[in-house]
Amino acid sequence: MHRLLLLATLIADFPIDEGEEERPAAEKVAKTIAHCCASDGDSKALGTVECVVINACYGSQIAELLKKNHSVPWVISWETEVDDEAAMTFSETFYREIASKGFKGAFEKAKDHLELRQW
Repeated sequence: MHRLLLLATLIADFPIDEGEEERPAAEKVAKTIAHCCASDGDSKALGTVECVVINACYGSQIAELLKKNHSVPWVISWETEVDDEAAMTFSETFYREIASKGFKGAFEKAKDHLELRQW
């Protein structure tokens, strides 16, 4: 069974600590997400999430931190701004395919679906 965490909110909606005036740094968001994930980078088990989907604009910095610093096996994100319909299309295809194709196969199918629609 695959464990999946979907982060669909914009980073701008992430809670800001008292006294902070700006969005939290990507590392702070990555650390928060990592507490649900498979390990902390030192192979210490933290949770059962194997894949994180950041289906929001410009999530690649958080994705890189999750992969490199927190050893999340699969992280999917957008490097650019993303159209809402494209994000929904990607998610619908990815989640429909994940049971039969696994993370990589579902990702490839969803990516192909977007390319066919010229997104």
